[in-house]
Parts: sequence; structure tokens; C-alpha cells
Amino acid sequence: MKSLFKLTCVVLMSFLSTFANAQQSSPNKVKYMITFEGGKSLYTAWVVPSYSTPNFNNPDTEEKGATAQFSLKVPNGFVISSFKSLKGNWEGYNSKIGNEPYFKEAGLDTGYEYYILGKAPTETNYGHFESGEPIALFSFTGNTMRSGEVAVVENEDEFVDIAYNKLSLNVAASFYSKSGQKAQVDSRPLEQFYSKIDLGTVVKEAAEKLGATESLLLEENDPSKNVLVYPNPSDSIVNLKYFSLQEGGNAQIELYDQNGSVLKSRDELAKRGFNTTQLDIQNLIGGTYLLRTVIGNNIITKKVIKIN
Repeated sequence: MKSLFKLTCVVLMSFLSTFANAQQSSPNKVKYMITFEGGKSLYTAWVVPSYSTPNFNNPDTEEKGATAQFSLKVPNGFVISSFKSLKGNWEGYNSKIGNEPYFKEAGLDTGYEYYILGKAPTETNYGHFESGEPIALFSFTGNTMRSGEVAVVENEDEFVDIAYNKLSLNVAASFYSKSGQKAQVDSRPLEQFYSKIDLGTVVKEAAEKLGATESLLLEENDPSKNVLVYPNPSDSIVNLKYFSLQEGGNAQIELYDQNGSVLKSRDELAKRGFNTTQLDIQNLIGGTYLLRTVIGNNIITKKVIKIN
């Protein structure tokens, strides 16, 4: 019961708006995402905006927000460790709920438990928002082989209703920022969280937006291995867009001809999330080239077509 009291304090602190007010939705929406890096057993929580900054509500190039809440569903016995806040100060990882009698009596699956992580209600600078590009919020490790079962809780989940009706806990995911409502003296915060999303969908949507769908790999279980190449064919500049699960990882980019000779080479430190870089191929003769990208332990090779 002590841990439940601690969790209640976190939930109440992270929700300054009332439950009814949270139902008033903003047109500038966000989604939440969880990624897993097997080599480090590292989970990362992300916010994925459907809008960019600046915008009609927010004239700044950077997004800022006060309150937010991120609810996690984990296998029974899962314990968060090595927790690290990346944007804002997040709390609630020392306690979880889901095994209380109220949930069992309501028929909730007892094979899972829930962490309710609330961001401290102080202004956080999330940096520039670009539609569809994830921003990392926090990371953690955990003691489970069932990594795929650590998931974002949808607000339509039965757990959310039971927690609110039986325990008076608002465990729904939430996000409030400057872009959520018009900048007026009497404006009221509008809920921006919409639903969860996965990395595969994020990469596919980016490919469709850039016209680089031919760059997608057939291997669906690791979308972080995708390197989007566009435009392709090209007569001058080729853009590369790739996703990095970690900050400061080395990315090596090499362009080969058909004989295996390296024509262009570049090393760079990747930031966490999407990275974009360019190669100038305008001085190359027309034909097909191979682009080799090494990101961490992943080696991805793509064809690049130069046209005259």
C-alpha cells in the first residue's frame, strides 16, 4: 500500500488538469513509442509529434511543455532499473500497480503490471519538433526476456478505466505543450496524446513522406536497420536518413563503384533518433553505385543510381 501511495502522489503531481479537461483534445497531437536495443537491454521511451515547430499555436522553433504522463505495461515481475530522464524529469519508476484486488476482481490479466511515469510539472524544452520524428524522453533497463511485451498503454485500455473508477487514479497517457493550444491569457491546456506507435511504422511513414519507399528492407523485425535514400535516382545530391537507438554512436558511410573502389567516405557521430546526411554525386558518371552504411553492429547496403 505504501508503494501505491507513492504512485498516487506521482500521478496527482503530473496531472494538474482535471480528468474532464484532459478529454478536450488539441489538433496538434503526439504519439508515444517504446524501442528496445538488445545489445544493451535498453528501452527508450519517445514522443512522436504529428506537427512541427513553429506553428500557429507556437511561434518558437522549439517545443516546450509542462506536464506529461507515460504509462507502461510490463510482464509480471519486470523491474525498471538504470532509469535515466532524457527530456524533463520523470518519476514513478520505483513503484507499479496492477496486482491490487480491484484489478483481479475486474478480470484484468494478472500476467502484467503497470508503471505510471509522470514528468515533473516544470517547463521542459523538448527542442525542435519535426512531424513524424521521435524525441527521446527517458530510458531504462529491465529484467525480462519478453522485451516485446513492454508496451505503451493505450488510453482505451481496460486498466485505465479500472484505475480511475476503482482507485481514483488517472493513469491515462498525457502530453501538454505550447503547441497544444493558442497562446492566450485565458487558454486552457488541451490534451495532445493520441495513441501509441512503433518504430516500424515511424520509418515507413518517413519513407512515404520522402518518396523513399524502395529503400525499406524486407526485414520487418528491426526497422532500425533501414537507411532511406532519396532522391534515387539522382543527378547531384543523395540524402540518407537513418534511425539511431543511441546517442553518439558511430555511423560510417561509404560509396562504392561496381569494382569495389571507395569513391566517397564519411564518419559521423549519430544523435539519438533520425539522422540526415548528404552525399554529392554530381561529378560521378552515370550508373549504379553501392552505398554501405555501418551503424553500430548493423551493416546496410543500398543501390544508388546516378543519372546524367
